[in-house]
Amino acid sequence: MQYQIDYTLRVALENEYRSLFTWFIQEIRADGEPASDKLIPWFHNHFFDLQDVRYLVSTEKDYPNPFNDHDADSAVDDTAETRNATFNRRIFAKLVPTGGMTYSMLGTERALKELSLTIQPIACSTDRVEQIRIAGGVGHTYEIDFQDSVQPDWLGVDITVADDTFDALVEQVLGGRHNGSLRLSGADGFYSEWSPSISTNRVKILNQKGDASWMEPDQRLIFEDTFTSSEIEPPRLGRVDRYSLEFVTAPVEAAKPDLSQAPVTMEAASKESGQLDIVGHHAIVQSQRYAFWTTVGVWLLVAFSLFRTC
Repeated sequence: MQYQIDYTLRVALENEYRSLFTWFIQEIRADGEPASDKLIPWFHNHFFDLQDVRYLVSTEKDYPNPFNDHDADSAVDDTAETRNATFNRRIFAKLVPTGGMTYSMLGTERALKELSLTIQPIACSTDRVEQIRIAGGVGHTYEIDFQDSVQPDWLGVDITVADDTFDALVEQVLGGRHNGSLRLSGADGFYSEWSPSISTNRVKILNQKGDASWMEPDQRLIFEDTFTSSEIEPPRLGRVDRYSLEFVTAPVEAAKPDLSQAPVTMEAASKESGQLDIVGHHAIVQSQRYAFWTTVGVWLLVAFSLFRTC
């Protein structure tokens, strides 16, 4: 596995503007020159639009394999009650940064394009609590079956909500309300240069630490000799103070006229009107003929009756 890192990351103490921030992270080129400004934690709001909102339902069930020693030892009774079954429900959406904001992983210059949102109910979660988590990763290449594959940079937001809240969100999604937004506040792992403003147009991301000891870290932090990582622990992705999720009712568009059909001319309209008049005239003539012959028949019957009487 090879991570696509462009710069090393240096953590240093601030001396010139120490009243504003005490330490910073800076991207360093291979020649030792800075590739970025001094970056500090950025805890302000992040705004995203939701796109391609989808609702997924899935189920899984495990059946013990008698030919597997582990399954044979753990499965005491191969009945429906003892088999593991799971029922999962999820809402998925793509996250699109708003306001011209650009996100990228620390150590890279690539704009982050793989941003996603996953929402699940407590009943389908592992921890069984309402929470929000953010995770991400630097793009890397890996080999599967002697073929090289590429995993791009990614960022994922996972939200677990109460079951009734999830049901209400599903109702909105199934009702066609696919316009929505997400706001994150006080999130760890986001960095930007210092500014007196509460807005910025470029944010760098320091992802969470890997849990697997055999994996190489994708974002190495190099600390200056004046202090160590035990003294300063730069915030990484994971914790979020608060979030706001909205689904907006999409307006119903009025039906547009079909312009692909040829317009009706006055001549065609007159011709059609004339044909209708002719059809109506024939109907009137037929009705008059029927009334005339009916009257004649009645008079003939009367005359015949009088003749027999005489």
